[in-house]
Amino acid sequence: MNNTTEKQLLIDKIVEAMQDTKGEDILIFDLSKIENSVAETFVIVSGNSNTQVSAIHGNIEKKVRNE
Repeated sequence: MNNTTEKQLLIDKIVEAMQDTKGEDILIFDLSKIENSVAETFVIVSGNSNTQVSAIHGNIEKKVRNE
């Protein structure tokens, strides 16, 4: 599997985890063409409360670690 495919699979898992916990306004930014960027991709999500944001965070960790 090439690096692009692995990267896309990871992004898909992250977005799925966000959607599973009712994350809203999910934005994905491709930073790969920006020189000296600290990341290749940046994903942002909104939650309605601290509890929901914590649940989103926990679900992302769970889904990514299970891979």
